[in-house]
Order: sequence, then C-alpha cells, then structure tokens
Amino acid sequence: MSFRTKCPTQEISLSTGKHTYCELGSGKRTLLLLHGFSFRPGLYPLALRLKEHFHVVMPDLPFTGKDHRFREHSLPQYVDFLLELVDTLALENVSIFGNSLGGTLALMCDIAAPQRFDSLILRSPLWSAAQLPWYLRIKPLVTAHVYLSMNRFYALRVLELFYKISARVSPVNGAEPQNIIPYDVDSISPRVLSKFLGKLLQVELEPSLSQVSAKSLIVWGEQDTFIPSQWGAALQGILPNADFLEMAGEYHNIATIDVEQLADEIISFLETG
Repeated sequence: MSFRTKCPTQEISLSTGKHTYCELGSGKRTLLLLHGFSFRPGLYPLALRLKEHFHVVMPDLPFTGKDHRFREHSLPQYVDFLLELVDTLALENVSIFGNSLGGTLALMCDIAAPQRFDSLILRSPLWSAAQLPWYLRIKPLVTAHVYLSMNRFYALRVLELFYKISARVSPVNGAEPQNIIPYDVDSISPRVLSKFLGKLLQVELEPSLSQVSAKSLIVWGEQDTFIPSQWGAALQGILPNADFLEMAGEYHNIATIDVEQLADEIISFLETG
C-alpha cells in the first residue's frame, strides 16, 4: 500500500478558497504538521509514525496549489490561513511541528495567537534573512531569481537542485532517496511560488521572537550546509522557553530522511512536556 493510499486527503473551504489537508490518528493531543519545500507528501512517513500517538493534521501550504483567492502570497497571509484552518476544524490541545519553512510559520502562528498552541517543534526554521546563503541575500540576484521562477521549467529545476542539496543523507544511513522531489509537479504554479519566494527571502522575525509563549524544541542537523546549526543555537538564546537538539550526522531534510529518530524526539518532547 502506497503512502498516498495510507494518507488520504480531503478538502476544506476557507475564506481563501478550497484547501487540501490530510488527517490521521485520534489522539487527545493534536499535532499540526507544517511542511516546507518538502511539500505535504514529503512528510507522509513522519505523519504515519506519529499518528499512533497524536491526532495529526497536515495541510497543504497555499503555495502548493492553484485554487486560492490570495491577493498576495506572503507569510502573514499564510499565518491567517493556518489560524482559520485550526478554528474551522475546531482543533484543541494543538502543538505544531514545523519543517524548515513550516517552522517559520509555526513561530509566526504563536506570535499571532499567544497561548493558542501548547508547544512547538521547529525543524531548522528560517527566522532571519541573514541565515540564507550569500547568493540569496544579494538583491539583484534575488530579484532575477524571483522573476525567472515564473518560468515553469526554471522553477522545477531550482526545486530539484534544492532537494539534491538538502536531502542528502548521512553515510551511515545508506543511499540517496529514490524520489528526490516529494510532490506532484502538476500541482505547482511557478508564478505563485515565485511571488511567495520573493516574500520569504525578506523574512525577519528576530524583533518578535521574545513574544513566543509556547515551549519549544529546536531541531537541527549537525551537518546542515543549507542553514548551519549555529542558527539553531542562536534561536534557542532568543526564545523564552526553548531546548535545542542537534542531531549528529544529519543534513537539512531530517524530516523526510531520518524519520524514526525525529519521530522519537517529537513523541518524547510532547509526552513529557
């Protein structure tokens, strides 16, 4: 049985249109799983591992689809979307696992709705543009990249390159994953993705991070070359109530590669917190 069969999706109508999400498990604690550029299918193995312990809700973030009434694709609008989703589904006892970009949104959700979320697990979140590689901090290059991303061929090649860089696995864990791009390319709208990338590359959360009220676990791969683990230690020093876990030998995409260890850490953190 395939991951897609084990993780059936359904639609919900919100003020921004119809959105797809996956709902698994029936635990008393709800865990909202937010993907990054791994997209929802990339988190299927993790979701299946966690559903035995939690009620798992895993939505598609809006940049992955086309049937939306967003005026612009930006982080604040995505936060509004997630809060509306949580309220519409009447979710209670909610914690968030945010993978990469999803971790950025997890932080912003807690800032926007204090006390709404019990705890956060933040997997290599982007919280400052200073974390980005140098070539994504030079404005002319960023502008050119965003413009070129409107071309479907370019956008897909860039995403493929990102996965080849970020989804590397430790030598002890075996070979490269067979399916390097964990999403359906037919669902990608390069124009939407380019608009969102333009906003994402300007992120700056540091002035607001002291407002994060939820207990947090920051998880980083020791060998993450895309966003080095020093940024995880720095984030721990800023958040009011956070632990930092550096996973030895791991790269950027822990959530789609080393599922077992990450799931164990999430379960331990949530069940003892």
